[in-house]
Amino acid sequence: MNANPMNSTKPLVAILMGSASDWPQLKDAAATLSRFGVPYEVHVLSAHRTPVEAVEFARAAEEPGLARVWESMGRPPCPEGR
Repeated sequence: MNANPMNSTKPLVAILMGSASDWPQLKDAAATLSRFGVPYEVHVLSAHRTPVEAVEFARAAEEPGLARVWESMGRPPCPEGR
């Protein structure tokens, strides 16, 4: 899912998720960015499953150009008993 849906310009926002199953919680954010013409990229990165790639992304995100990182790394745990 690592993609720049608006690939004509350099992305200003990166949407990060720990797994592709987080996409339902983030797809509306991507749609809103598209609606306002904000170029973005989407990545599935996990500090546990893809630690090297996560570190490389974090280092590259410090370079000029990427203004925001929007992340969702899983759902909060359920309260006990549920």
